[in-house]
Amino acid sequence: MTFQTEIEIPRLEKPLARTSRIFTIGSCFASNIHRKMRQNKLPAESNPFGPLYNPASICRALKLLEEGHRYRPDDLFNRDGLYCHYDFHTFACGPDPAETLRGMNMAVDRGRKALADSDALIITLGTSFVYSLKSNGETVANCNKMPAALFDRTILPPETIRRMLYEKLSAPLYKDKLIILTVSPIRHLSDGLAANSRSKAHLVSAAGALADELQNVVYFPSYEIMYDELRDYRFYADDMIHPSEKAIDHIWNRFFDVAYEDDTHAYIAAVAEIRKAVEHRPFNPQSQSYRDFAAAMLRKIATLKARYPETPLEEEVSFFQKIIDRI
Repeated sequence: MTFQTEIEIPRLEKPLARTSRIFTIGSCFASNIHRKMRQNKLPAESNPFGPLYNPASICRALKLLEEGHRYRPDDLFNRDGLYCHYDFHTFACGPDPAETLRGMNMAVDRGRKALADSDALIITLGTSFVYSLKSNGETVANCNKMPAALFDRTILPPETIRRMLYEKLSAPLYKDKLIILTVSPIRHLSDGLAANSRSKAHLVSAAGALADELQNVVYFPSYEIMYDELRDYRFYADDMIHPSEKAIDHIWNRFFDVAYEDDTHAYIAAVAEIRKAVEHRPFNPQSQSYRDFAAAMLRKIATLKARYPETPLEEEVSFFQKIIDRI
């Protein structure tokens, strides 16, 4: 008897290649997928603004990157001695306004190039709720822990979400890119469980409708995998909100199986062996056997690099070389 409902996910008609350049944007689940790609030495870049939860903020971020937007000193606000901007996550805040501004503009430059160069986008929608400033009505990507009294909170209807995503993703920049839409499995408990379900339903409805409309848009069911295939609290982190690492691994593996060409699997297996070797903790780090192990791994890296020259393994080479050089 099978104690699990497995979702049937069709393979992409044109699977991603090992060298396909991916740009991820959206909620912190998008960051998790980006992290898994980088771990597996697949070319991927993440949007420079940090986690973006609602469709309006995601569309605004893409617009800012397309334009190469430049932030000015009077765009920043001071919060407890740190200079911030509502387009960015709090990690971009800093005590020096000039340095903070410089970092934000450099991040936009990097993001603009990564977006333009990408072959595919993974867009993870987190919530239908948006927060806007009462002072001017502008939607904020991140409240930066400012007082709640400064913001209005509203929920976007499915048709509004579909329309804003259609207007953005049907633009010429995206017509030759594969767009993978997914809904984040992360629960927004601050909205309340009933409101969170309503919010996710709006996102699923809009994303499905858009996938039906645009030929280069597909929907990947990460939300459904979490709630139907896994559907158990043991697959949540300690906060009972975010997926656990096991859940992230499971969703990543499901995505990889249907999204990438078959010959990428051998490449990933070889990379995984090297990554596992780096994480290995020997009984005696000073032993000759450990140095022999490091030398064997350098030979495997050389073999992999000969077949896939573009694979970024400089850190791993340095790691094993230091073991051999120990006296």
